[in-house]
Amino acid sequence: MKDRQNSRGTDRTSSLDSETSSDYRMPPPQVARKSVLDQLNHILFSDDLIPDSIILINTTDWQGQYLSELLFDQPIVCTVSAADVQAAFSAIISRIQRL
Repeated sequence: MKDRQNSRGTDRTSSLDSETSSDYRMPPPQVARKSVLDQLNHILFSDDLIPDSIILINTTDWQGQYLSELLFDQPIVCTVSAADVQAAFSAIISRIQRL
């Protein structure tokens, strides 16, 4: 009887150790969509002219999609993920640093 309890106890601790260990697999990093990079290239095509403002719009919901349709003539970048936002900021900052 004691052997069964001891084996159960070690099973529980080993499973708890595996659950709480820091060896969890991190999700793969997200990659920015090509359309975001295309939008940025279109907005930042000229080396000597940068717009005063660039609007980033999250288009994962209908409000963002509607807003992007209303502001079609403004310099906007439609994003759907954190990778898109990071790519947009990186491209804008690198363009500013080039000037």
